[in-house]
Amino acid sequence: MKRILIIIGLELYALLLAFMQSLGGVRTDEAKYLMDIPYPHPPAIRWFLSLFDALPMQEIIIRIVFASLMVHAVWLVWDMAKQMKHEQRLALAALWLLSGGVILQAGTVMIAPITALQVLVLLWMDAKKSPLPLIGIWWLFSLFSAYQAVLFLPIVLMMVWQRKKSTADSMLYCAIPVGLLCLYTVTNPLIPASMVIHSGRDLYSSLGDRLIATLRLWAIGGSIILSAMGTVGMIRTRSWGLIGSFILVCAYIAFSRYDYYAVLFLSLFIGGIVAFPSGMRLNRLSAVAFAVIGFALVGNLSGVLTRSDARKVRPFLSRIAEDQTVLISGSFGHQWQYESPVSVRRYHEDLVATAGAVVCLSPCEGFDSSGFVKIDGVGVEVWVRDSSYKL
Repeated sequence: MKRILIIIGLELYALLLAFMQSLGGVRTDEAKYLMDIPYPHPPAIRWFLSLFDALPMQEIIIRIVFASLMVHAVWLVWDMAKQMKHEQRLALAALWLLSGGVILQAGTVMIAPITALQVLVLLWMDAKKSPLPLIGIWWLFSLFSAYQAVLFLPIVLMMVWQRKKSTADSMLYCAIPVGLLCLYTVTNPLIPASMVIHSGRDLYSSLGDRLIATLRLWAIGGSIILSAMGTVGMIRTRSWGLIGSFILVCAYIAFSRYDYYAVLFLSLFIGGIVAFPSGMRLNRLSAVAFAVIGFALVGNLSGVLTRSDARKVRPFLSRIAEDQTVLISGSFGHQWQYESPVSVRRYHEDLVATAGAVVCLSPCEGFDSSGFVKIDGVGVEVWVRDSSYKL
C-alpha cells in the first residue's frame, strides 16, 4: 500500500510539472517535434511523437508522458543506490526529483531530457551487470533518438572494457552503432545542412562567456549540491567513462549554449555519487542551501510560466475562415504555426487581402487596417478581420 501511495504521489508531481510547462505555451523547438517538422535528429523518438499527431490534446499528453518518465526514473536511482544507507538513498532520490534538470525540463516536449533518461538507464544496466548485447541494443536506440547520445560513448566504452571484451566486441558494441548513425546522417542531406546552419550560433562569444555559461548549466542541472557531489564522486573514483562523457558534455554545451542542455549533466552526477557513496554527505546547512536553490529555480520558472505571444493570440484566431491566413511581420518561430488554426505566412502588404489576421511583431509597413479589428491587451499588435471576429 505504501508503494502505491508513493507511485500516486510521484505521478501527481509529474502532472504538476507537465501542467507548469504547458502554461507558457509551445516553444519553437517543441513545435518542431509536435508538428514533425524536419529537424536534425534521428527517427526513434520522433516516430513515437508522430503517434500522437491525430489526438486533440497532443501537447499535454506528450508533456505528461515525458514528465512521468523523468519523475518515475527515481526508481532507477533508488535501485542503483542499494549500497547506501537508507537516509542517503532518500536524500539522493530527493536530489533527483528536486534537481534543476527535472524541475525545469520534465514536461517539456524536448529530446534532451529523454537522452538524460537513456543515459541513466545505461548506468543502471551497468550496475545490474546486464548482458552486453542488451546494453548494445539500448545504446543503439539512444543513438537513433538524438545525436547528443554520442557524448556518452565513453560510458559504453567503459562498460565493454570492464567486461574484458575483445577488440571485435568493442567494434560491435561501440564503433558499429556510431557508424550506422553516420550512414543514416549522410543519406539525409537535410540533417548536415541543418547542423551547419546551427553551428554558427555564438560564434563570436569569448572563452570567458562560454566558460560562465557552461558553469551555469552545470549548476542548474544538479541544483549545485548534486552537481558538486556528483562531480567530486566521478573524479575521486576515477570513473573514466563518466569523466570522459562529462568533458564531452561540457565542450558541447560551451559551443551550444541552450539552457535545456543542463539536464544532460544530471545522470552523470547520479553516476558519480553512486560510484562514491561516502561523498554523499548532507547536513542541515546543505539542506538549507538546497532549499534556497530550489526557491531560486522556482523563480527561474517565471519565464516558463509566462505565456508566449503565440499562445496569447491563439484564442482570437479561432474564428478565422479556413481559406484565410495569418500574416506575421518580423521574426517568428514554429510555435506560431502550431498555435494557429490556419496557415501562417510572412507579412507582405500584397497578401493582406487574403489574410484573416495580421500580427505585427515588427512594424507592418503599408498595412491598411480597413476591415480589421485591433485586439488590445495581448502584448503584441494583432489585427483580426472584422467579418471573422466579433467583439
